[in-house]
Amino acid sequence: MTVQDILKTWNEQAKIGGYRPHRSLLPDAKYAIKQTLKEGWQIEDIIGAIKNYAYVLSCEKFFFKYNQWTLSQFLSRGKKDDKGKRWTWFHPEYFNEEKWYTKEVKQKLTQERERLAMIEKRRDMHPIKSPVKVELAKEEPEPIREIWKEKQALLKG
Repeated sequence: MTVQDILKTWNEQAKIGGYRPHRSLLPDAKYAIKQTLKEGWQIEDIIGAIKNYAYVLSCEKFFFKYNQWTLSQFLSRGKKDDKGKRWTWFHPEYFNEEKWYTKEVKQKLTQERERLAMIEKRRDMHPIKSPVKVELAKEEPEPIREIWKEKQALLKG
């Protein structure tokens, strides 16, 4: 993987995320990429974060919709109180979808979890007993032909 793969991914994901693609890799973007790589991050980390960023921007269940960042801003933006750069919010290893859900989605998720917990609690209170296996006596049935012969003999006789 190369630095050009980062630009290619940024532009491919721009269609999904609705942000502006780049025609070429500008010096500030090259610098941001090099600085990020110097910090020990891998190209795959950056590409995964770009994909997650586009995913969050494209999906209605997420509240985050700020799509004005350039590639260099995406990699270098951060406040002094941030524990790192903001792109790491979208890093595949640290990305938590639930952090980005809208209030409505969070409420629905909480309700569903509570409902499932209640079902599980009921199961624990009233465990289903395993069905008792009943084995039927294995009797050898008479062959059909013999039964037919007996009926015929009774009718004649």
